[in-house]
Amino acid sequence: MCSESEDSYLELYIENQITVTVQWFHKDASRIPEAIFFGFHLGIDDPWKLTVTKLGLPVNPYDVCSGGNRKLHAITALTCDEITIRNLHAPLLSVGGPHLYDTENASFTFILTL
Repeated sequence: MCSESEDSYLELYIENQITVTVQWFHKDASRIPEAIFFGFHLGIDDPWKLTVTKLGLPVNPYDVCSGGNRKLHAITALTCDEITIRNLHAPLLSVGGPHLYDTENASFTFILTL
């Protein structure tokens, strides 16, 4: 549920690097987890080159054991070839779409959850 005074903003800066800022203001308090999803396609030819940094260690999100959480990862960075993405304030990566409550194992696209 959104209140009438709720505001969200997306700012995009492109210079030597791309900086994206997503902000959510005047949100009503709730005991239920909520999220704003900001998604994009990286255009990766070989998804096995993708690495996320979890607890300071490199992990391939395609190589998570069965029964493990393959869709939600708390990360400090996402890297593939010369692309590095850092989420400074909310380190949740949702793999394959906006999966805040979803527990099914499915295909992968990348959405940073802010």
